[in-house]
Amino acid sequence: MAFLRQEARVVERFRIIEVAKAESVTETARRFRCSRTTVYKLLSRYRQGGLRALMLAPLPLRCSRPCPRLP
Repeated sequence: MAFLRQEARVVERFRIIEVAKAESVTETARRFRCSRTTVYKLLSRYRQGGLRALMLAPLPLRCSRPCPRLP
């Protein structure tokens, strides 16, 4: 069960990175209801270590409601 939560967390973090690459960090933070600092940290960790860095990084991502689905 813990593995599934970890996997879901990595997928959500990767979605944030993909949106941040296509749009501004400010818009990404607004869309996912997280801070710009969180988006910058995720981008930095991804650049340094890829998906593995997203798995190992203890970065809480808490949305007040479910994050929107990408088209």
